[in-house]
Amino acid sequence: MQRVTTWLKKVFGNQPIPQYEVNEQTVDILCKLAEYNEARDTDVSLVIEGLKEWSKEYKAEGEFQAPVLSSIKVILSNPEDCLNLASMHIYIYIYTHN
Repeated sequence: MQRVTTWLKKVFGNQPIPQYEVNEQTVDILCKLAEYNEARDTDVSLVIEGLKEWSKEYKAEGEFQAPVLSSIKVILSNPEDCLNLASMHIYIYIYTHN
C-alpha cells in the first residue's frame, strides 16, 4: 500500500489524489500500474540519454567536418581549381593502382 501511495503522490504532484476504494483488487491493479509506469519512465530516460549521446557525437563530427566542407566549397566555387583537383586525384589513383 505504501508503494502505491508514494507513486500516486509522485504522479499527481501538488494535486489531491482522487479517492478510490481501497481493497485488495484496486491496490493490486495500482501496484501493477505503478510498476509499468516506472518501467516506462526508465525506458524513456534511457532513450533520452542515448539521444543526448548521439547529439554530442553528431555535433563533434560536424565540428570535425566543417573545415573540410568549407574548403570543398571554396574549391568548387572556382571551376579551374576543381579541374586541377580532379586531375590530381586521377593522377594519384592511377599512380597508386599500377
